[in-house]
Amino acid sequence: IDITSSMNIRLISSLVTSINAKNRGPRTFDVSRFKTLCSLSKNSQLSIHLQARILESIQNYMGYGNLKKDCIDISIQDIVIDLWSHSLSGSDWRMKDLLLNIIKLTFLNPCIPLTSKYDENRDGFPWTSLLNFVTLSLKNNNSFVRSTCIETISSILIFLSRYEDPGKNIVLESLKQLYGQILHIFSN
Repeated sequence: IDITSSMNIRLISSLVTSINAKNRGPRTFDVSRFKTLCSLSKNSQLSIHLQARILESIQNYMGYGNLKKDCIDISIQDIVIDLWSHSLSGSDWRMKDLLLNIIKLTFLNPCIPLTSKYDENRDGFPWTSLLNFVTLSLKNNNSFVRSTCIETISSILIFLSRYEDPGKNIVLESLKQLYGQILHIFSN
């Protein structure tokens, strides 16, 4: 559709409002639904406010125990990879805060697997990219972004405590190296 037409922008806004207004009962969330919302949230022709509302829709799906355990067709890897383009662009603090919050909620949800069971061509979870994003977010000028980043680090540590993988020790060591920076943030 032509995203630039005002009628379609109103339609998208109305749909996002409808999604966000639904009750928070358990529901399904598959890869195609996520990719549709994610691609809309990245569209620069939509206002920053509407992009943020779309990210809030994704956040609402991820959090509050909304996902039916037997209906999850998405992995943490799918979510993190599709959200990178937001973090790589010049997003404002609200967008970065929402992205970190989505990642945090994703790692806290024990029903979501780390990697996709359907895609065997991937090289594994992009821990290095995630750690770089977290490290950069800790240096952000906005206190909301830094605060959510610390919560995200905590959710990753919780996830890693129940995840068995020989490579997790490298990730744990990288996160432990952020301890001094986090302590500095708390003291200031």
